[in-house]
Amino acid sequence: MYILEDFYAGLDEKIIYGAKCSKCEKVYFPPKIRCQECLEKIDELIELPHSGVLKNYLENPNSKRYKKNQKLFALVQIDKSDTPVIMRIFNTTPKKLKPGMKVKVVWANGKLTDSPHIVGFEPILLKKN
Repeated sequence: MYILEDFYAGLDEKIIYGAKCSKCEKVYFPPKIRCQECLEKIDELIELPHSGVLKNYLENPNSKRYKKNQKLFALVQIDKSDTPVIMRIFNTTPKKLKPGMKVKVVWANGKLTDSPHIVGFEPILLKKN
């Protein structure tokens, strides 16, 4: 369980950790204490970047009635990890989203504590030449 404590301590410093299986080398985000592939106990954390790839997205079907509160959810795989996570995606519209595009982490302070945590992702805007 110590890797989970280290994972949350890392978030306090805006460091993202993934859990790496020493047997099959699969990297999980968020961390797992046991590998789902080979069932090996995981006790290694590796630092992950604050970027990832959009795998897919879903527009909240109820949000069409409330344009101000439109919510998009994304399936994102953080770079250097092997498992995707579902989270909100911000600062974009469905028309601008494409599977395979690069995204970055959006941080915010928690409601219950003043420590930072990941609230979702937003597209990485590439500079046009």
